[in-house]
Amino acid sequence: MDSDSQPTALQAFLEELGVGNTRHNSNEKLLPHLVGTRGLLAAWGARPVLCDAGLCHSLYGTEHFSHPTLEEAVRDRLRAALGEEAEALVWLWCFGRRHTMEVPAEVGVASHLRDRRDEAWIAITSEQVADLVNLWIADTIEQLPRVPEREVATARALRRHAPRALPKARQALEQVIDAYSSHSN
Repeated sequence: MDSDSQPTALQAFLEELGVGNTRHNSNEKLLPHLVGTRGLLAAWGARPVLCDAGLCHSLYGTEHFSHPTLEEAVRDRLRAALGEEAEALVWLWCFGRRHTMEVPAEVGVASHLRDRRDEAWIAITSEQVADLVNLWIADTIEQLPRVPEREVATARALRRHAPRALPKARQALEQVIDAYSSHSN
């Protein structure tokens, strides 16, 4: 599905939870940001599990978005709607400190990141590392037009993780960095 498709059952579930009324950091509503993030991932050829995680990626709140739409007590409900693997990615995105994630250049190497609640290390698989890198790029690019002063720096910093991203995500990252670099010159 691309971001222009008809609403899915999952989007309807998010509306039921009140996501449509939640404001995002970029002073826009959260749901269009979630749909846009999912749309980028789909356009880049991400696997369906990652696309679905992109649609729900900040529902528990994050280190940068401190307004959780869902309480942890609703986790079972989201897991049932989203699927266990996609919900686990959402959980990592929401409760992990992204800047602590070690991203090995080689595929097949597991890693870890810190839990933002208690600073404990969370083990993550090699596939989760790649998924989180792609989600981070999509989240950044989706917000960039609304908050370039914050997201351009993030996009530039993400270059170090680009080798683990999907080819189209790497290309999109370079394109936005080039575009915003030419605007500042």
